[in-house]
Amino acid sequence: DLCINNKKIFAYTRTYNNETLLCISNFTDKNVKYKLPKLEGEKELLLNNYEVENINEEVIILRPYETRLYKIK
Repeated sequence: DLCINNKKIFAYTRTYNNETLLCISNFTDKNVKYKLPKLEGEKELLLNNYEVENINEEVIILRPYETRLYKIK
């Protein structure tokens, strides 16, 4: 769990065969600010349910029930 102190966000990573995925989900009906963890490599957005303009931000605002799945390269 990458957000122990944040009860509104569920975030975790999974690694398999040297590939790492980062999943971040907002399970509330409000916008929630989330600081992305420092992970080695660049992020590639693989899946999302809202339009995302800039994936290179350090702090993101997740909209209600938004989920993003990143591949860390």
